[in-house]
Amino acid sequence: MYRLSKFPVSPRIPINFASGSMSVVIIVREGHTIVMKGAVEGIQTIAENEVVRGERRPLSDERRSEIDALVAEQNALGMRVLGVAIREIPVDGGQGDIFEYAVTDEREMTLVGLLTFLDPPKSSAKPALRSLAAHGIDVKVITGDNPLVAATVCREVGIDATRVVLGEETEGLSLEELGELAERTHVFAKANPAQKARIIEAMREHGHTVGYLGDGINDAPALRTADVGISVDTAVDIAKESADIILLEKDLTVLEDGVIEGRRTFVNTMKYLKMTASSNFGNVFSVLVASAMLPFLPMIPIVALIQNLAYDLSMLTLAWDRVDREQVRKPRVWEADSLAKFMVRIGPLSSIFDLTTYALMWFVFAANSPAHAALFQSGWFIESIISQTLIVHLLRTRRLPFAGLIGRRSGGAPGSRPGTALLIATLAVCVFGLVLPFTGFGATLGLVPLPWTYFPWLVGTLVAYCLVVEFAKRRFVRRFGVWI
Repeated sequence: MYRLSKFPVSPRIPINFASGSMSVVIIVREGHTIVMKGAVEGIQTIAENEVVRGERRPLSDERRSEIDALVAEQNALGMRVLGVAIREIPVDGGQGDIFEYAVTDEREMTLVGLLTFLDPPKSSAKPALRSLAAHGIDVKVITGDNPLVAATVCREVGIDATRVVLGEETEGLSLEELGELAERTHVFAKANPAQKARIIEAMREHGHTVGYLGDGINDAPALRTADVGISVDTAVDIAKESADIILLEKDLTVLEDGVIEGRRTFVNTMKYLKMTASSNFGNVFSVLVASAMLPFLPMIPIVALIQNLAYDLSMLTLAWDRVDREQVRKPRVWEADSLAKFMVRIGPLSSIFDLTTYALMWFVFAANSPAHAALFQSGWFIESIISQTLIVHLLRTRRLPFAGLIGRRSGGAPGSRPGTALLIATLAVCVFGLVLPFTGFGATLGLVPLPWTYFPWLVGTLVAYCLVVEFAKRRFVRRFGVWI
């Protein structure tokens, strides 16, 4: 027995995607030997002989049929089968001479044997695929493997392999036709790199966001074509270079975690956009009304800046907010129309209670002249910053806010528990707004302490505001079917 490492080996002959094989050339004093391994059906097309018990014989049609039957039998058991063939080339010269070999030299080959091996799916594959399906992700298999092997493995992990489409069957289809075929097909087999990329392109043209997971040279074009190319740390270099994401483990549960985290990030981003847009819309309207009706500014400019700074700081914690389960169950897309509807229908609600606070300060507390402007401004500041911050908890979920802090509501859907950081941050902003007019710093800003009789009115205003927003939220969800 000889070790291959004893013999010089030339650079590999480029992969022959047509036959699904690759070769190396072993250099010895007696000559050069091309050693090829790859798909059996591909090798049989260029093999002229076979070795049987050390004897070289012509590869007859009958023997080809016998080999095909043996390979099919092994494939049906989920075994992958590779053929190994050689071609001995006598040469003149020493081992140091340079010879150039190409795919065209892969001819007149001699089949020397078959290699069978089992590559079973990981135990985590089936539950991971089931979870991805539960989150609205349709998993399809596009492989260069034999269709029998692909179907067997797919059935083991729960993928519908009733129909397997071969790569060559996609050649004459337009992108639209291929996209329609991909809609009703879950397994593509014997696909070369170009066919894989074209299937991905067709699914994208059909309106899908496509992620592709692959680790081989054959996967590089598809990885580049997909919206998100995913590879693993043990993949070949070209696959890793073509991918957008590289997994450190071959574990599909990591994909599920990534999908959920991405959707959670998207939902929390939408929370911030919708809350901020509706809040600013309402505040602008309130300031316009006050500027037209009052003989003084409704809020001191520096105080308005401090209020916005405090609110924005609390909004930073939205990145760590909890997300309701139903919000990550299905893929989400950016909808500018949804943002506009939210802003127009929810934003003016805050203005209603800003106007009631104006009336309260003007008529009840007699802050109706420039001499009492500081009292008016202090009263609206407290109501504005607390309502703006408190309402975050109503807008962040379509469920009943705060109910999640004390468990499920009896007889109803579970409440929604805010993230700890968000809860602490919003509580801190509310406390800051309450105490600022009573501090020396508040006095330097032009604020004055409020009489205690103001606070029952404040509580009533906030409770009424929360009830109105909750009512508007339920109507919005019933009409449009979405919230955040």
